[in-house]
Amino acid sequence: MKKRLHIYLNYFIIWLSFFIVARTLFMIYNISQSSQLSSSDIIGSYIYGLKLDLSVTGYIMFFTSIFFLITTLLKGKILRYVMYIFSVLALLYAGGIVAADCELYRNWGFRMDSTPLLYLKTPGEAMASSEWYIIVIGFVTYAVLVFGTLFFMNRMVFRPLKESAPIHWSGMPLFLFLAAFMFLPIRGGVGLAPINTGSVYFSDNQFANHAAINVVWNVNHSLLKRNKISKQYKFMDDTVADSIAENIDKSIDLEQYVLKTESPNVVVIILESFTSKLIGAVGGEESVTPELNKIADKGVIFNNMFASGDRSDKGIVALLSGYPAQPTTSVIKFPKKTQSLPSLAKEFTERNYSTAYYYGGDVDFANMRSYVKSSGFKTVVSMDDFSEDTYNAKWGVHDHIMFNRFLTDINNDRGKFFKVFFTLSSHEPFDVPATPIFPNDTEENKFRNSVHYTDSCIGDFIEKAKRTDWWDNTLIVFVADHGMRHPYNSPVHHPDKFKIPMIWTGGAVNKNITVDRVGSQVDFSKTLLNQLKWNSDRFTFGHDLFCSGTGHAIYVYNDGFGYIDNTSTLVYDNVGKRNLVEKGETEQSANRGKALLQIYNRDFLKR
Repeated sequence: MKKRLHIYLNYFIIWLSFFIVARTLFMIYNISQSSQLSSSDIIGSYIYGLKLDLSVTGYIMFFTSIFFLITTLLKGKILRYVMYIFSVLALLYAGGIVAADCELYRNWGFRMDSTPLLYLKTPGEAMASSEWYIIVIGFVTYAVLVFGTLFFMNRMVFRPLKESAPIHWSGMPLFLFLAAFMFLPIRGGVGLAPINTGSVYFSDNQFANHAAINVVWNVNHSLLKRNKISKQYKFMDDTVADSIAENIDKSIDLEQYVLKTESPNVVVIILESFTSKLIGAVGGEESVTPELNKIADKGVIFNNMFASGDRSDKGIVALLSGYPAQPTTSVIKFPKKTQSLPSLAKEFTERNYSTAYYYGGDVDFANMRSYVKSSGFKTVVSMDDFSEDTYNAKWGVHDHIMFNRFLTDINNDRGKFFKVFFTLSSHEPFDVPATPIFPNDTEENKFRNSVHYTDSCIGDFIEKAKRTDWWDNTLIVFVADHGMRHPYNSPVHHPDKFKIPMIWTGGAVNKNITVDRVGSQVDFSKTLLNQLKWNSDRFTFGHDLFCSGTGHAIYVYNDGFGYIDNTSTLVYDNVGKRNLVEKGETEQSANRGKALLQIYNRDFLKR
């Protein structure tokens, strides 16, 4: 009995140590942020993180208790085989999550949850974001974790088990008690509410709180809750939320039209990761996008635009359907829901425009094809339409090749058209076929070089377009799919990460103005349709950016929101239930942001 209890305790210690080591690896991998923590925050992340560490270990030890219980009267050799198979499977699973999370956090800014499942259908596209050496580091980390832990398990658990003798049936109640006892660490104690992610938040430093999260617990919790989102984002009574939302922005007067025709061709070029921080025309760095800055000088600049979400799948739906992003999921994952959304492609199709969507990568990535086709795009052009010798980027076809195809197809179009082109070369790992303008020594500069390359493609496209017969009757919109942490490593929740450019140009534009009204991607569809003097009532969540008034924007990240208007900025963390950024009248902003998020979530659930 004593020997098996000693082995049981060793197994518990090894797993708890595994999660402590995993937290250490996470901090080392993200040293740029962990090095800025105070000693109390570092220690606190381990102390508070023990709650979730013990919870996951409790789950493991519950099954271990059952194994020990049912093999009480059997030789230790049988229990050894059972424990070995269970341990290997558990380590392969947990080690993979820990290793992947280190890199995902560096790019996404939140601990891994069920979100990556959205990309499992196209693993090649998902892997393309990382350099080869990052993938190697990940696999090495994975191997060290798994085999290192197995080494200690072999010495402290498997070998002793092999030599242990059966024990008397009277030992069975003990392991039954231990199995039942594990519900305490699993739940986080005897309180009414079970343990949750917010229970390990202890610091004003968000990274310290994130470091305290046990990522294996977080993934499993997210998987279990992924179909139970109906309980989220209920901040107030629905009637109160509706009343608040109705009074946020009542401006209805359209101040001006910027188009010289009511039925122009429309081209929307969605720019991968084009953050405002690099666009001089909207207050960013001057030297990265000289072509876009030059275009903006003679076009319409939207100076206070924000992305609705933090990824491409959210941004595209917000732009083309006027539908707000969701914090912890994406409507694009649910074809039944996306089919019910309004879309610009449908609006143009109803008016006899041809419609086409262009993307140089895999259009199946993140369930994109399903959305694009259900949105009404008649033609879809992707990397499948090009020969393999043009696949000179990890994500697919480089932007200059796609721009050339895009221009050729427009030139061959004989009627009115609505075309959307989503660029890709400025996506990680920023692999572009151009001589670096900035020293290619840091990831930030690689990003700058990739944006500069796409900008040069834009300049070439516009110069050629100006010499065509369709230019004078065409509106061209440049807008980003989402912002970017680079440069300056903006925190995942910060407004700087979500501010994006939007610039209108083309021969159909007859004014050179700057629009200072605060807005988001959700406002684009309604704004465009109103400029065309078409009915925009289907796009219920957007506002016209040319209307009088100051406007507002709301964006979401995992798991929280930011609310911005001309007098205030508020960022709210729904896990820690606290404000992360406060500027101006934050009480009113908090109520408005919560009301809007609740309304958006309600609509999402009922679709």
